[in-house]
Amino acid sequence: MKTPAIALSFIAALALPALASPNDAPWQLRYGVGIHDFMVNQVDSTTLGVNGYFSFGRQYGQLMRFQGNIHVYIDHDKDKLDPDHIPVWFTSDYHISGQWLQLTAQQSLNWQVELDGRRNTVSSVEKQLRLFPGVEWAYQDNGWRTELDLGLGYYFLEIDDDVPKERGYNRGDFGNDSLAYTGKIATQIPVNDSLSLTLSAQQWRNQDENLENQYKLKLIYQKPSSEPQKHRSNSIIFSIEHQQYNLDPYAKGDINAADYVAILPWDSDTMIRLSFEMPW
Repeated sequence: MKTPAIALSFIAALALPALASPNDAPWQLRYGVGIHDFMVNQVDSTTLGVNGYFSFGRQYGQLMRFQGNIHVYIDHDKDKLDPDHIPVWFTSDYHISGQWLQLTAQQSLNWQVELDGRRNTVSSVEKQLRLFPGVEWAYQDNGWRTELDLGLGYYFLEIDDDVPKERGYNRGDFGNDSLAYTGKIATQIPVNDSLSLTLSAQQWRNQDENLENQYKLKLIYQKPSSEPQKHRSNSIIFSIEHQQYNLDPYAKGDINAADYVAILPWDSDTMIRLSFEMPW
């Protein structure tokens, strides 16, 4: 399972029973536009840009929930961390979930499958793919939600070749894939009727080492709507997302050697984004 096509086929196979069942729930379609700042602090780099995205989701009775998001970013790339970087890049994520057990009125045990990735970032991520089936414990009460997720799946990260070639790396050194597991903790806090705060931390590991850490903060302002479904109202979203990667799997030779040079001169990036989101 080493290609996005196979991963998408796997998710489609899980979705077919629900898609084939009769259901009147409408699709929830939203789109957004925004501005962002993409930072690589280790080399004092900041890249401003604009972005747009499309979000789609649907509830299939009590059986399954499907959610997808596709983002396109256009950068004003002045720092040129990668001298041949094309300043257009992409992220996407797809989430399928359903309830296994209702433990109490507030707690449930759920199953889920997550597929997400990045392509062509300023920080030299050429391709990233993470496919993780797993289980989720969730607590929800009066707008508060806390979840703990555990998953086992496939992790792939390929570094763009331009900067590594300057540091002595060759084709064949740029990709790393692994069977891995992941753990995540997230909480959503209702600040008031219009404002909510979401915080999350997630880690991906294989049997030998940590692969990646991700931290997110999101503030959503959404005026209460007269529509029966709140998703129809507009939203203003402020978010911060920080990624930290382990570059050791790409090393040529001993990472403790005096002459060791990492594949990149940085191992993390941070994106700050402000978006305006609307119903389709």
